[in-house]
Amino acid sequence: MSNKNDKPFACIKYIEDYTYKSFNNFSNTGTPFTVINYIYGNNGAGKSSLALGIEAEGKKIGKGTALFNAEYTNKNLLLDESNPNLIAGVVAAFGSENIEIKNKIRQYESAVLDIENDISQKNNSVAERVRNISKIIDNIFKNNRQGTNIRRKPIRIENYKDAFEWVQGIKKAYERDLITFKDSEDESSETGVRNITCGAEEAQAKISNLELLRVPSRPKEFLEFENLKDIIGKEYNVTEEVPDALIRWIEDGLKIHQEGESCKFCTSSDLNLSKISQKLKMFKEQEWIQDQAFLIESKKIFHGLLQEYNSFYTKLLEVALKSGFSTTVENELNVEELSGNFDALIDEKLRDPDGFLSVEGLSRIRSVYINGYEEICCQRDSLEKNINDEKNRYRDYVNKINDYAKNAVAVDVLNALNEGDLKDDVQYISDMINEIKRCRGEILSINTQKENLQNSVSRYGKFVEYLNGELESIGMPFRLLEEKVDSGEYAIKNLQGDNISIQDISEGEKHILSLMYFYYKLFDDENLDHIKDDIALIIVDDPVSSLDEGNKLYILNVIMRLIDKVIANRNSSTSDDRQMFVMSHSRDDFNNIVYHRNKSVSELFEIYKNVDATGRMCSNIRLMNDRDTMGSYARLFKEVYEISNLKGSEGLSDCQVNHSLNSMRRVFEEYLSFKSKTILLPQVSNFGQIKEIYEISRSVDGNRKPISSRYEPKLRTFLSDINVGSHRITNVDGKYKIVEYAATLMKYIEDTDKVHYNAMKQ
Repeated sequence: MSNKNDKPFACIKYIEDYTYKSFNNFSNTGTPFTVINYIYGNNGAGKSSLALGIEAEGKKIGKGTALFNAEYTNKNLLLDESNPNLIAGVVAAFGSENIEIKNKIRQYESAVLDIENDISQKNNSVAERVRNISKIIDNIFKNNRQGTNIRRKPIRIENYKDAFEWVQGIKKAYERDLITFKDSEDESSETGVRNITCGAEEAQAKISNLELLRVPSRPKEFLEFENLKDIIGKEYNVTEEVPDALIRWIEDGLKIHQEGESCKFCTSSDLNLSKISQKLKMFKEQEWIQDQAFLIESKKIFHGLLQEYNSFYTKLLEVALKSGFSTTVENELNVEELSGNFDALIDEKLRDPDGFLSVEGLSRIRSVYINGYEEICCQRDSLEKNINDEKNRYRDYVNKINDYAKNAVAVDVLNALNEGDLKDDVQYISDMINEIKRCRGEILSINTQKENLQNSVSRYGKFVEYLNGELESIGMPFRLLEEKVDSGEYAIKNLQGDNISIQDISEGEKHILSLMYFYYKLFDDENLDHIKDDIALIIVDDPVSSLDEGNKLYILNVIMRLIDKVIANRNSSTSDDRQMFVMSHSRDDFNNIVYHRNKSVSELFEIYKNVDATGRMCSNIRLMNDRDTMGSYARLFKEVYEISNLKGSEGLSDCQVNHSLNSMRRVFEEYLSFKSKTILLPQVSNFGQIKEIYEISRSVDGNRKPISSRYEPKLRTFLSDINVGSHRITNVDGKYKIVEYAATLMKYIEDTDKVHYNAMKQ
């Protein structure tokens, strides 16, 4: 058993804490994986679960993974489950006839790459000029904005198709500033702002302060002096005078009594509420009573007006002081005197409604009040106008100095772009943008040529060519035909040319087709030698099923070829982490696959089930010895011996046809190793040694007996075909050759060791 630490690196060395189906926290830290990993296990041992775990681990570490298992056909071949008559193809553009095309396409791609690099350099140089233009415009703006609140124009280059369009956008924007300034020039407008000397920011602050001032609204104007005048000047004939308090007492009493009740004040039973209520109403409806109430209410109203007047004056005075104007706000009314005079007049009429009272006093009061009111309102309107005028004056000033600043910026920017420091930058940008457009047009032309060249050859043609060749070589009763050029859709046809469904072919045939598909997809070259760079991990789970006995040898040799290519690709490229796993439930198939494996890059494993610490039956793996994979020499010998004794090829089974040459090779290799005491492979390159063993073994009295001229070419041809045929049975010219080769081998063993021959044939 080899030391695992000296095996070469591969992308997956360990799987840790893997739990799925029969695996429970599985880790293989004691049995690390290497480049080629052969795994044997009975059905149900957990091979498929392990294959999925390895695939998941590969994806987790970011490695491209190819998995062949029982689900491969449904997942990869069928285009549409509702249409089983079509299967998918594999894109390929290789083949000897396409080498020139591929080289031309590479030239196109290289040319495009060179042009794109050139465009990138030009864009970088343009970007540098753009940065210089932006920097200079920034400086122009900073030099001219002092004392103003103008803002930098947000002319973003990403809003334009290219840098040249951006430059044109800058010019148009600043040209609009020039036009706007000229249109707004008015000599007379300077009159209002002539004496303002502050900067724009200070002026704007002044405007903001003025906008905070709120001139109060006018107070209510007057009470109903005309009605009041009529009442004052009228003489009343008051027939019954009842105090107000008594009237209210009667009204309250009516509310707490019900008709028919005794009086709650005097206990009299003679209580007529209707009569009392009617009399009270008649009293209250007297003219004087109503006018008396109006007089009393007028006092309240007038007091309120005077109070409102005082409040209005206070607010107006406050605003005037805050405004900073020299405007004087004066109180034109002696509110206390006016209020006293008004109250005295009203009270006198209330005391003597029957007496005559002149209205001249009321007219004087009215005149004083109205004049004072109008005067204060005029002061208010004047203050409001002054504030608004001041705001407009400062706004005009700000606009004016902003216009001057904008004009100055516009003039300097346009001069710089058209005639000044930036003229060369603008011209350079224009030239480079035209060059970039020319380059992009060239790329478009090249890509069109490339596309036309690619379309001239079917991308799928090589796949069907390869596949049909393989199908023919192993005698499959169907072929594939592309539905339409470059469609990637293939119809399955029998040998008579009729369409059949994938469901019409056997499971074994379907399995072979899937394996061919899988194998082909791994490569990106004509000879199927170079595995795609993006595939690092290849997993083949039970490639031979019980339905594939007739084509077992073909499948096994596909797998062995793939193993050889994985090893070769590691040695010839940078893909030194490429790795492969092969799993089989058949001990016989497993032994055939690992036969003469490269031990330096491979390891043998067995997957099995045992009871873990929790009492659960779980899957695990262990290393296998080489002797565990030794085939039965006696069994293989007996098989070849029986074939050699056939009178013709009719008695050969399909199974014998497909793997008997491999059996002959293995029997002969083991026999030669026994005779030579070293490993001696049965191949044409070793014919001299094989011939020498034959002649020495037949020596008489120490004299070597030469091989006959009739047997020697048979032996040489046999050596050639068992090595080729054990990988590709189609190279053997018919079934009869198999019988002939079996007889050739048996003759060699019988002639060189009669005792051994007789013992083994029993």
